[in-house]
Amino acid sequence: ARFVRFVNKAAHWQKPELLQSYILKIRLFHAFIRFKLRHTATWNSAWGLAVNQEDMAGTNLSFSYIVLRGLRRLGYQASPQEAEDYLHLWNVVGSLLGVEEALLPHNLKEAFYLDKTIAQRQFRESAEGQVLTRALLEVFATQCPKQLYIIRCFLATMHHVLGKEICALLQVPESFSQKALGQLIRLRSGWQYFWA
Repeated sequence: ARFVRFVNKAAHWQKPELLQSYILKIRLFHAFIRFKLRHTATWNSAWGLAVNQEDMAGTNLSFSYIVLRGLRRLGYQASPQEAEDYLHLWNVVGSLLGVEEALLPHNLKEAFYLDKTIAQRQFRESAEGQVLTRALLEVFATQCPKQLYIIRCFLATMHHVLGKEICALLQVPESFSQKALGQLIRLRSGWQYFWA
């Protein structure tokens, strides 16, 4: 999260030595993970190389295109220029992190197709993904104990942003608040358009 906040601050791009330090730490971390997993008995070689180019491209999309898509689904619309600029920012970051040029989309249309291709190749139901999702939801629940309404809203937001298919793969529990959330977002978007 700190890295994401860092690269999204324009002033930090004026400090190349600090930027290089952050980038180098991430690249070394990726290399360390690849090395360790290649030399451990618990890694299944059928899974392929960890932190490979496709994984990194997908992660880069999750910080750029998927963020923009999620915001749009929540009723916040970036201008076409803002969206392209944000995608470009993360393409620069991805390039610095070692993502090959061919896996960096040059526009939102390319980002859409790259995301779709990676999802078709990689998104499958897995016990590991479900356990991780459940653990993350449990951590969230401990952060707001006795706040059932907030947890239901969080689950509804996940369903709204991720969609039914991905939530089914991850076994994200449904929330009765889902319809209400969708209606609130549409209402908010309508008022925003009306008063703009």
